[in-house]
Amino acid sequence: MRWVKRFKPHTSTAQRIMKKIARNEKMAKKIPKISDTLKPKKSDISPEQYFVLCNGENLKSIHDLAKHIETLDDDVYNHHVNAEKNDFANWVSGVFEQHDLAETLRASESKQESHIALLKHLAFKK
Repeated sequence: MRWVKRFKPHTSTAQRIMKKIARNEKMAKKIPKISDTLKPKKSDISPEQYFVLCNGENLKSIHDLAKHIETLDDDVYNHHVNAEKNDFANWVSGVFEQHDLAETLRASESKQESHIALLKHLAFKK
């Protein structure tokens, strides 16, 4: 029987950690981020999906909606949000698939409540 001396070459802790980091970074590049696959970004929506207000302005994102809703005339707001419909909630749900925000917008009873709901969503979104 032949005896073979087997040993591992010595590697320091720092070398092992650096190899692990390099391996994890390489794997991370291969896996797409979950958030990228679930929600379209502002630039991902096509011009056909922009929200066109009755006064002719275009809204391209939830951020645009939050920015413009505060300064909208009451007539324009009431044209899009009334007892029969809520165009903003439908747009947020249909284009951005933000169903929780859409339900909050449907439940809000005034322009100010809608604005607050949009700001909370933007501030605390994950």
